[in-house]
Amino acid sequence: MGNILRRGAAQQQQQTATNPIAEHSLGMSIVPSARSTIPNDPLVDFVHDTDVSTLDSSGIQMLMAVMVTSGNISALTALEQKGLDFSEQTPSGWCALFSAALAGQLEVMKWMDSELQVDMLQQDPNGRAAAHFAASRGHTHVLEWLLLKGADIESKDKRGWTLAFWAAAKGQTETLKFLVAHGANACATSAFDGNSPIHFAAEYGHNHVLQWLLAHGADVNAKNSELWTPAHFAASTNQLSSLKWLHTHGADLTQREARGRSIAYVPNLLGHKETVEWLSSLGIQT
Repeated sequence: MGNILRRGAAQQQQQTATNPIAEHSLGMSIVPSARSTIPNDPLVDFVHDTDVSTLDSSGIQMLMAVMVTSGNISALTALEQKGLDFSEQTPSGWCALFSAALAGQLEVMKWMDSELQVDMLQQDPNGRAAAHFAASRGHTHVLEWLLLKGADIESKDKRGWTLAFWAAAKGQTETLKFLVAHGANACATSAFDGNSPIHFAAEYGHNHVLQWLLAHGADVNAKNSELWTPAHFAASTNQLSSLKWLHTHGADLTQREARGRSIAYVPNLLGHKETVEWLSSLGIQT
């Protein structure tokens, strides 16, 4: 089915001269902006020709995700008329709303809200809501609307990650600015493990986020429940550039974690030779 959907989306791209092909979180390539007013819309035709009764739950969710991410309201309406439930979650907790939030498809979300009464604040089994997914992709226009719908700027998933955590982990500085401007705490600490946004910015090597967080009150030596600092996270994932940046900005590389191991222990264990050698040049051994 995936190949058929891709061909249909490609035909639509040629007819409507829309944006470049975007990558969906499920791994399918589709066109993000389709004009549903064009006659013989290939995605609408595909929906009309598809016998959804032959699809299992995974196939249905994939079909819905493709259509949601395309932004084609006519195709989505055709799916709804076939009896598909846009509120239904897969066993893992995925649903059409989360696909729309990831893709930044605000008009689709508004359609789900007004026409289908889909709960914009629903959560997956891990406590993640549409706002978390939108924050991870930097879709501030979606976040702004979700806040109007009642989303909590400090909403936490089951690990204690707020929207600011997700934005920091994914390198979304502009989203962090938006969140803080609307009252979010960019230095919040998770009650689950003691981590804060700066830990994850370091883990994923987002120096621009690190810089912004430090300028807005984050602690360069913040410790989680295992006494890991942002520098430990950077070292463990071989983010040498971030590790050096943290060192330049006051990180204590001699801090040992809860088991008494040095910051060089994990990178040495994982074979991060360059990081280990740089730490060794500073006199820090495993």
